[in-house]
Amino acid sequence: GSPTGLVTFDGTNFTSVRPNVNVEDILALAPDDVWIATRSGLQHWNGNNWRVFNATNSGIPSNIVYTVGQDSLGRIWAGTPVGVGVYTPSNNSWAVFNRNNVLPQADLVFDVATTATGDVWLATAGGASHFDGSNWKTYTTTHGLPDSYITSIAVDAEGRVWAGTALGLALFRDYYPYNGTWLGGYPYFPTSGVMSIHAPASGGVWFGLNGGSNGHYGGALFYNGVNFTRYRAANSGIATEIIDAITSDSDGAVWFGGLSYGPPYNTTGVLAVRSVTLHPWETKRQVL
Repeated sequence: GSPTGLVTFDGTNFTSVRPNVNVEDILALAPDDVWIATRSGLQHWNGNNWRVFNATNSGIPSNIVYTVGQDSLGRIWAGTPVGVGVYTPSNNSWAVFNRNNVLPQADLVFDVATTATGDVWLATAGGASHFDGSNWKTYTTTHGLPDSYITSIAVDAEGRVWAGTALGLALFRDYYPYNGTWLGGYPYFPTSGVMSIHAPASGGVWFGLNGGSNGHYGGALFYNGVNFTRYRAANSGIATEIIDAITSDSDGAVWFGGLSYGPPYNTTGVLAVRSVTLHPWETKRQVL
């Protein structure tokens, strides 16, 4: 997905399937069950047709949708600038969570992560909001986050919750003696702005960093459970220092999307695939 539309890749060729749509996020559950978050609503592909959910024809709170996810009950969560809309396909109904009920005053939702046990985490402009199936709680800097403006959030294969901020990443600790606090920022983790997080089912966690115009703190960061390793454009297959999207495919290759950090800064995204080996720029040992 990109600002100019949705494309598919068959292993050889890219094909445009939804042109002229500004795509922010993709949730591909099956070939005939694909959801895309766009600047013109939440869109769903059922294998034959596209259906568009917007603020006029549905209960979604905004036409601008930044992120989309599915919880363990099959509900679709759509993050918007004014809270999150939750769609239940079985009865075609919507619920909205925002500053008027459970979310912080800054209720812009950038990212959503879900767990197999039914928990939902939201990355919002006012903190990391957690729904346990019954109750909501929002975590901020008072709980150990390096910043309350959360750009991304993910749950890894071990069940650990990671949050990304402009001041670095953080790990949620819900065990004794920490009891619901976050470990974040320097000196525990490398100090870089985090734009995206991807936790493959195979293990480990990838972090897409904001390199700025000079790429000083940019690239991709990988945590394998023991070490953090940063990969840079200068010595790996990554072609950009500003990485705002990461995913992996069924073959285990990792795909990175981002913007050019050289003029013109608004150029189209760059893809690089980690298929076998990258050469690390730096490694920091951190056993959690």
